[in-house]
Amino acid sequence: MCGRFALYSSAEAIARYAKALQKISDWEPNYNVAPGSMIPVITQAEEKVLVTKRWGLVPFWAKDDKFAAKLINARCESVAEKPSFRAAFQQRRCLLVANGYYEWDKNAKQPYYFFLPGSELFFLAGIWESWQAPDGKNLQTCSIITKAASDNIAHLHHRMPVILSPETAEKWLQSQRNQDLIGLLYNESVPNPNYHPVSIAVNSTRNNYPDLIESIAT
Repeated sequence: MCGRFALYSSAEAIARYAKALQKISDWEPNYNVAPGSMIPVITQAEEKVLVTKRWGLVPFWAKDDKFAAKLINARCESVAEKPSFRAAFQQRRCLLVANGYYEWDKNAKQPYYFFLPGSELFFLAGIWESWQAPDGKNLQTCSIITKAASDNIAHLHHRMPVILSPETAEKWLQSQRNQDLIGLLYNESVPNPNYHPVSIAVNSTRNNYPDLIESIAT
């Protein structure tokens, strides 16, 4: 799964990287983005825009928002069929932007920071939903799509987020054919991420500072 990531670039830099219209005023650097946070995402209707949505998907048919804690990730193997994700996959796809993400080893003791060499930002495949609360308020939420980990990191964790190249990211937003979309999730057009161990301070969502992404000796 992908349960934590870092996004410290400004909203302007994110919009420039995504070539999107900026609809959020700014983004405060966050080195420890956690589920439940309001995060920048890229969506597209007539134009591509940078907006904010809450991380943790609530299906449009849900009676309450308790689903959110369980649906921070959607598996690429089932995203097109699972009732919680199916409609969003077909109609409401998005891109999340990250500088890097965190994962813990199989023993859940040592955290690692994953990043793309030579790329400050990169795209993660996502889906989003619009849910109306009983009080009438509209809540927009999102989920990160994951797949089996690449060979160079599978010894640490068996899953990883789907990272899209700029070219496949455009297709992810625009394509209308399920078969093509599924193919994009398995595309290997981006390099495998590099990684290094980081401080266990990242375990606490209260910690949010640049040293969290720095390599440590183990």
